[in-house]
Order: sequence, then C-alpha cells, then structure tokens
Amino acid sequence: MKKRQVLLLENESSLAAAIASRLARIGQFTIDVVSTGYGALRALGTAVPDALVVDTTLPDMPATELCRAIRSRERTAHVPLMLVSEPAVLGPIIGFELGADDYVTKPFDPEELAARLKALLRRQPIYEPERQADVFKGELLEADFNAVDVLVRGRPVTLTKREFRLLRHLVHMRNQVMDRAMLLASVWGGQQYDPRLVDAAIWRLRTKLDEAGRQIETVPGFGYRFNEPPER
Repeated sequence: MKKRQVLLLENESSLAAAIASRLARIGQFTIDVVSTGYGALRALGTAVPDALVVDTTLPDMPATELCRAIRSRERTAHVPLMLVSEPAVLGPIIGFELGADDYVTKPFDPEELAARLKALLRRQPIYEPERQADVFKGELLEADFNAVDVLVRGRPVTLTKREFRLLRHLVHMRNQVMDRAMLLASVWGGQQYDPRLVDAAIWRLRTKLDEAGRQIETVPGFGYRFNEPPER
C-alpha cells in the first residue's frame, strides 16, 4: 500500500515532533515538517503532498495569505488542508472559507488529529500530479525548460539563471497572479531577500524578452502575472 505524504507546518518543535511521531506510528504516512509559511511554499514548489496540516500561528506571514496561495495554485488547489488553530487566531468559519477541509481547535490531542487526518484521506483518492510541461509554445515566446532555450519570435534570448527560473515559474503559473512573497519563496528560496529584488528582476526580464515582455503584467496591489491567451 502506498504511503500518503503529509506536509506538516508547525513552528513549535515539541508539538511538531509529537504530531509527526504519532502519524509515523500509524504506518500509513510519511511526514515532512516545516516551521514557516515560506518553508511550506518552497516545499510545495518541489513536491505536492497528499495532505497539508497547517498551524495558523506562523512566524513569517499571515495564515490567511498562505491559505490563499495554496488554493490559488493549480498544483495545490486540490490538496486536502487541515488547519490547526486557536479560534482567536483564525476561527473555523474563516478557515473553511479559505479552503480548509478540516479544522482542529487548540489545544488538541495528537491522537485526535491523526484520526481526523485518516478519515479525511479516506475520502480522497491518491492523486498523481501531472508533470509540468517542460516545453512551452506561445504566441510570441517559446521555451524548452529542459534545454534552457528561450526564443522570442524565433530569436534566441540569453537569460541569467535567476531570470530563467523566474520566467519558468511565471510560465508554469501563467494567467495566475503571483505576489512578491510567493515569487521570493519559489524562485529565490526564502523570505530573507528584499521583495524589491522581484521588481528589479521582472524589469530586466521584460527588457530581455522585448515584445514578449509585455505579457508579464503588473497587477497593482497583488503582484505579477504572465498572460498567455488560451489555445483556440
């Protein structure tokens, strides 16, 4: 029987150890533990788990922002999400409105959390995510992300490693708005960087892509989006 992969976000190390130990004893789960919202976004950018358990007391971002980011991404929109919270921090009504599938109130017994997670996953088929396309062919832009080749109307474009990673992420998430925090986590790998790095990198990328650079849209107050008309 295939074990179900659980990503646990808990910044209190003793509680994280207790939850992970209880889930591991069941024998049906493998558990990855992260302690920050940015850590969760980085992990989700690498692999999609079968379930997410998120403590809403985060040290680096509002839990509401993290939940919206999880549900706005095509790759993670389907993932069962269990929130662990004190009602004063994020109540169950808001939690469910943000896309949670279950809600556990603090303080709680790790045995109860494990039982509820088992019940939640019994209702979910094992999901095999589709491999992201490695070749993109748009109206102006073509990119082979394995070969690290980028063309604009057939003309080769030379990008730095960071610019290439930024373009790849925007293209994979095309037509979806990505805020600077999400781009920092996915492309730069953490929150320790100045968010203005994203703005500068976007400007350079637009310049190098010439007319295709206009497809990278600034959405005031939200972030950036790579626009590509759907295939007809």
